[in-house]
Amino acid sequence: MPASTPHPLHEHWANKAFKTRTVTSGEEAVKSMGNIFLPHLSGLSGPEYNDYKERAQFYNATRRTLSALIGSVFRRDATFTKPQEMNQIIQDLDLDGTTANHFTKQVLKEVLTVGRHGILVDYDNNLQRPYCTHYIGETIINHRIASQNGIMQLEMVVLAEQTPVYGNDEFETDYQTQYRVLRLQDGIYTQQLYYTDGRKETAGPIITPTINGRPLEYIPFVIVNTTSLGCDYEDSPLLDLVNLNINHYKFSADIGHALHFTSLPTPYATGVDSYGQDKETTPLRIGSTNMLMLPQGATVGMLEFTGAGVGSLRQYLNDVENKMGKLGARLLEKPSAQPETAETTSIRQAAEGSALITVVESVDAGITQALKYCADYMGINIDEVEVELNRDFISAQIDSKSLIDMIKAYQDGGISEETLYYQLHKGEVLPPDHDKQKEIQRLQGLKAPVEQQTTDADPVVDQGQEGQPLIHDPMTDETDMVSHLREMIEQGFSNEEILELHPELSRLFNQNNI
Repeated sequence: MPASTPHPLHEHWANKAFKTRTVTSGEEAVKSMGNIFLPHLSGLSGPEYNDYKERAQFYNATRRTLSALIGSVFRRDATFTKPQEMNQIIQDLDLDGTTANHFTKQVLKEVLTVGRHGILVDYDNNLQRPYCTHYIGETIINHRIASQNGIMQLEMVVLAEQTPVYGNDEFETDYQTQYRVLRLQDGIYTQQLYYTDGRKETAGPIITPTINGRPLEYIPFVIVNTTSLGCDYEDSPLLDLVNLNINHYKFSADIGHALHFTSLPTPYATGVDSYGQDKETTPLRIGSTNMLMLPQGATVGMLEFTGAGVGSLRQYLNDVENKMGKLGARLLEKPSAQPETAETTSIRQAAEGSALITVVESVDAGITQALKYCADYMGINIDEVEVELNRDFISAQIDSKSLIDMIKAYQDGGISEETLYYQLHKGEVLPPDHDKQKEIQRLQGLKAPVEQQTTDADPVVDQGQEGQPLIHDPMTDETDMVSHLREMIEQGFSNEEILELHPELSRLFNQNNI
């Protein structure tokens, strides 16, 4: 069989991916598909169908939901823990100037849109560095897994690629399909290209990538699904929303069609056949400046549509819009903070498999694995590589009083520096580009005794004039906030006094979007 042979499950999955990708592309893309998403009504001519389609309104709930989900995750940048040698990789992951953070955002968008995405890690011999390449789910046309030393891993992956072909005209560009086959042959990773001109397929040479002269014993390709890493064909978490969105579009067309033919009243007359005038030469006109000559017994009036049917259609559309809103919100739901029974907890946890947190965890694992492959190419410790995306999709506010209480608890030994760091990180008190290990070391240092200033010439607190509030040196930014508060706590200030002396705490928190 040729290299272009797809996996048996690929076509069925690709049809659903086509649906979600088109809907998330917007109204123009949906309407360009014609009767694929809007069936052709019987009795309509081609021009009439085009009018029917143009009267339809596409309510782009899916794309707005997708943008909201991505925005909620990347309201804070991803955290990359890595060796110093990988700094350049993080700043330019694909050799095209794309940062690792933006690359990760693209992966998340694809997984949310179609349900799977591929990342190939390769090595540029000229630049002497590894890099990553995107492969959208539709291009991963085939795969095979096998047991290697008791572990299931990729044995083969086939990737469909479009390469430009330039003709004699400098402005003419055509595209040719080629298939990149990644294999494990006798435990050694190889690549091979297959070219096709539509009639026959030609195989290129087998290439064996190496690391410092040694071949790889795995395929450095990561498939990121909605729930895990692997070769499973998983649907987009937006698929149910997409189906509702298409249904809404169809009924919107029906409403537009109905209103087009029924919105204007139609004049009528009974008991007359001549209009009182020469109808062959004089057209019938209605209006206040025209007079109709009718025989005795004739009646005239206006036929008007009552609108009962359209009202039902509009109510149905409203119901669909509400359902779409609920489906979008469901992806953002977090575990309940209220006490639950064991049974309730079990039911909720089972339902949370479709929530955004599951997708984020999968993307976490995928990017981490890709960067570990990069580290292996570079000959550095892969265990030092870790990626963590934001999981606080809704701002986790922390007020100044809570911050003071946490520092007191840490001072009293009630919580560890790891717990304090977690709370400061979650509450966005720490700057986005902070170094985790350095911050934990700083927190550890806060427990060391601080030399007290006892001279009257340099008091910590200015008591000021009688009846005036106390004065204390202000905190300029968050970098000295924790240590500053710690010193005041050790000096015996109450929470209320600290907040009174430092009203700038509120300003600092607002600056950090807390």
